[in-house]
Amino acid sequence: MFYNKRYGHLPRCVLVRSLLHLFRRRGGNLPLHRPYCCMAAERMKHHIRHRAYLESVSLGQLERLHIVLRDHMQGHSLEHTLASLRLDPEEDLNKLDDEDLACKKAQMDKLFERNRRRKDDPDFVYDLEVEFKGEVAREPCSWDEEESDDGF
Repeated sequence: MFYNKRYGHLPRCVLVRSLLHLFRRRGGNLPLHRPYCCMAAERMKHHIRHRAYLESVSLGQLERLHIVLRDHMQGHSLEHTLASLRLDPEEDLNKLDDEDLACKKAQMDKLFERNRRRKDDPDFVYDLEVEFKGEVAREPCSWDEEESDDGF
């Protein structure tokens, strides 16, 4: 569970780590400087002071944390933020700004790599033919006619 606290102008991520062998809890504040979530997460992960604490946390988790915190600061609900993180096939990607578009493309790349079939996979088929359900019968088009124009 994370808590969003504001100290002054910049929000901070409060890091609480348990040292089980010492029976102690220690905490730290990680400032969130940048509004661009991908760059901020990468800088935080590779920062000298935070590197030791965040090495087991993936970059994707840090990016999602930044997005949730940014949207919370803008007044959006958690459900709205999580819905925006999911890929919507009907969404018009031309209307997104560069930062959001890069994040959506990165999500699509991850999904592609996860679903990709490789030659080493046991269920790999070289020439796979798939017929899709619900495909509408094709209407004839003038481009499909056999006649050719003499002008070309």
